[in-house]
Amino acid sequence: MNLRTFYRQYGLELIPVALESLTFGKCVWDGGWFDTPSFTRDGMPNYIYNAFAAQGIITLEESDAILDRFRKLPQENASFANINIELALEDALNIKLQNHLNINANFDMKRIASFTISNSKGKEMPNRDFILLDDMLDQIKEHHWDEYKRGLRRAYIITELYYGTLSLKIDTDVAADFEASLPASHLQAANKLQLGRTLTYAFENATVPFAMRLKRVKHFNN
Repeated sequence: MNLRTFYRQYGLELIPVALESLTFGKCVWDGGWFDTPSFTRDGMPNYIYNAFAAQGIITLEESDAILDRFRKLPQENASFANINIELALEDALNIKLQNHLNINANFDMKRIASFTISNSKGKEMPNRDFILLDDMLDQIKEHHWDEYKRGLRRAYIITELYYGTLSLKIDTDVAADFEASLPASHLQAANKLQLGRTLTYAFENATVPFAMRLKRVKHFNN
């Protein structure tokens, strides 16, 4: 399955940043199919729970506890766990795969022959938290409408995250340069397979998500 088919079938966005700490409730802007989402916006909260804490709906300690609980939720096999997601070079560059693997900027990503994501696992925001989040958004709209209208309602919120094994194929002539561009820890953890003049490196990415589901704040309780 190529990336565009994956988009249309599952409605998920690829994540253009490598963040181990990323979890539900993260505010994202300019999301939408084939758009590059922005993870920051001047004057806007990093996580929606920061906005609730700023308005006294919850405490900062409660906000931190919620996010910490989200990060500890177990991953389960995704509905597309047995599907290989093939990425064209343009797509791989758009989601900055070099950042996901900490590939040195001196290495030309165009020297990689193919990119595939497989063995996908995911987790989603618990239903109880959906309901509580909806209630807190109602409080923001009722008591702090100006702050909400000014930009928060245009944000999207991450409600699902997906992780998987990233496989790269290269020609053996490129192997030395590619391996030199990787951190030693990443190279040691990779599963490497050679078939003729083709080398495949598989990186199990259990902590850095590659895809997310977004829900727009103003549509959250619809």
